[in-house]
Amino acid sequence: MYSKNVVERLREKKKEFKYTNAEISAKSGVPLSTVNKILGGSSKYPRQENVEAIAESLGLELLDYATKSRGITYFVREAPQPYFLEGRKTVEDYYNMPEDFRGELINGEIIEMKAPSINHQLILNDLTAKISSHLSKVDSSCQGFPAPFDVQLDEDEYTMVQPDYVVICDKSKYVNGKVCYGSPDLVVEIISPSNTKFEILTKFHKYHLAGVKEYWEIYPLENRIALYSFFLKEGQLTSIYTFEDVVPSRLFEGLSIDFSEIRKKLV
Repeated sequence: MYSKNVVERLREKKKEFKYTNAEISAKSGVPLSTVNKILGGSSKYPRQENVEAIAESLGLELLDYATKSRGITYFVREAPQPYFLEGRKTVEDYYNMPEDFRGELINGEIIEMKAPSINHQLILNDLTAKISSHLSKVDSSCQGFPAPFDVQLDEDEYTMVQPDYVVICDKSKYVNGKVCYGSPDLVVEIISPSNTKFEILTKFHKYHLAGVKEYWEIYPLENRIALYSFFLKEGQLTSIYTFEDVVPSRLFEGLSIDFSEIRKKLV
């Protein structure tokens, strides 16, 4: 059974992030009809795995404890963050990493980044060329940067990420010549098997809260592209595409990527 606070906490987080049930369904993998029932309170005994998935997509974790009289009772709480632990790392630690070690600093924790696969690089090369070509064609003042490129996302000492590709329209954010200080306008991440679900969700929330306007998550092994628009007046809009589709940017008018062409190049 679930404590009374479970659905209430899920609703609070949904409101905080301004998510729709459809967006929660897309992030959690739980069918939309099931999300509607759980968050609407009409599902009296929802399946544990569905509640866990919804909670995790909202940055929460499901806890349980057993009692002789009541069996197992479930609660939710904020998922533990690395920066609550001793030994919180800083940007100084990040820059002191060995030269042959590639990693990111997220909430005070250094996370190792594995070498990208051939398909990862093929996708990145194609995206870099196509987006850069579009920006040049329309004489945009925005500039694209492929990885490795440091982004001091939160403008603090505890996070330095390296997205696969970013577009920055405010030159003052990179005029320092070293990093992007603040949030890019567009962020693209190509998801690899080495990326944990927690890492993916953490970065998603951080990009959203930091002010990134558009975020692309590309899943080559799942044949899926998730496009999140955070800048719209009506709230966040999520669209899901496959590698057979032409994916249009809502942020940059006229920019679209034909992923069927990219797919032909993959091995």
